[in-house]
Amino acid sequence: MIILSNKDKKHNRIISPFMLGVSAVILAQIVMVLSIFANYDIIRTYAFQKGYLGVGKPGILEHLRVIPENLYQSLYSESNLETWVIDLNFREYDKLRSKVAKSRDKGFIQQTDGDWVKATITDQGTRHRVKLRIKGDNLDHLQGNKWSFRVESKTPINGLKNFNIQNPIVRGFYGPIILEKLRRKYGLIATKTAFKKIIINGKNIGVMQIEEHFAKELLERNKRKETIILKFDEQRRWDFGEYYDFDKVHIDTFGTSKVVEDPIKWDMYSVALDLLDDFINQRKSAEQVFDCTSTGYYFAINRLMGTLHGHRWGNLRFYFDPYKEKLEFIGFDDNFQERASATMPEEKFFSDKFVSSVWSDSEIQRCYESAAINIALDFKRDTFITDLNSIITQAHNDLKREFYLLPIFSITELSADLSDAFPFLGQNKLFANIIEKQKIEYKTGPPALLFYDPVKNLVRVRSIIDKPLRIGQL
Repeated sequence: MIILSNKDKKHNRIISPFMLGVSAVILAQIVMVLSIFANYDIIRTYAFQKGYLGVGKPGILEHLRVIPENLYQSLYSESNLETWVIDLNFREYDKLRSKVAKSRDKGFIQQTDGDWVKATITDQGTRHRVKLRIKGDNLDHLQGNKWSFRVESKTPINGLKNFNIQNPIVRGFYGPIILEKLRRKYGLIATKTAFKKIIINGKNIGVMQIEEHFAKELLERNKRKETIILKFDEQRRWDFGEYYDFDKVHIDTFGTSKVVEDPIKWDMYSVALDLLDDFINQRKSAEQVFDCTSTGYYFAINRLMGTLHGHRWGNLRFYFDPYKEKLEFIGFDDNFQERASATMPEEKFFSDKFVSSVWSDSEIQRCYESAAINIALDFKRDTFITDLNSIITQAHNDLKREFYLLPIFSITELSADLSDAFPFLGQNKLFANIIEKQKIEYKTGPPALLFYDPVKNLVRVRSIIDKPLRIGQL
């Protein structure tokens, strides 16, 4: 018989609770791990809906770091976002619910002419009569109660009569805000975008993105003549799958009924249609069909921002310029959430069949490189970076209360991507010389802008204000 001393008994009394505690912690961790594995898809979906990987691919620690501040903001601070109130009667709302249920059963959304319902939207006390329908192709447009809508209003709401209301996750949260800023700066057609709090029949839906659609207001806002915007009709792609390609489909326009009734617009549609058809069937080169300067900037901005999704032929939109009789790309459905890495080879980034045939044209290449150089020069300016950061911070503040896993996007990181996105920059001696030895001196202090002219292979220097500019050695 073993008799324990008082010292041994005391030791056991200390060890036992300790071991029980350790065992409890280990058991809790095992249960947690098993729970995560058992509910992995649910947890993963929830994380994405709250902003995980919402602006590219930052590390997990970056997402975890922003949670405390974002949650604090959601609990203890008020949002300054405007609220839109949408009201529908029971029959119209039930029609929307039926469409959502059928789409979820099918696994995709397929629009029909009978999908439209009547509603009202109240903005700052003013009630607007509208019609709306479920929009989108895939079920990311029907997450929870955040359904995506196409809206047509009889009167302008915040300057918009044709627009989309959609979950911010669909386009990559505040990515569209950055893209709109860049596209406007370089003279491209850019859709207006904003965030609003949405209430539907008294139920708070949360923050939604407002995205301008393709109508005459878009062209007026971008200082373009009202003409034709072309698109590839992809309505039957669900029936034919991958065999349904851009060279086998109808080339449509927005507002077809109005175009048919207007002889001038119909003539412009015919010219625009012939242009695109000639390119598809290789009767004309890309440079003959597409405006070279705007196409170069369109591709350069997409490349730097990694917005690959908009290159899919079904997402392409083309404005017809009646003066030049050429087409301009309009950025659309970029999906910033699926940003491609800047290290992705250019040939892969522009590998979509249609986009590749445009981008590989020698004249388009020249304009693309010229645009890339000018964008790179701007990214070396502190005021340009400060302006972009201000826009991003505001957009992040609008979203972080609801999407508390959403980190803030780093413009500094984007600047570092320049050499990877545009490897030819290092091979351009003039550009390299400017970057390394930029010594512009201001006698009286006016700021200057640099523009690369690829035709004469020189850099043009312009003073923003009408004062003399002294340039030192380059």
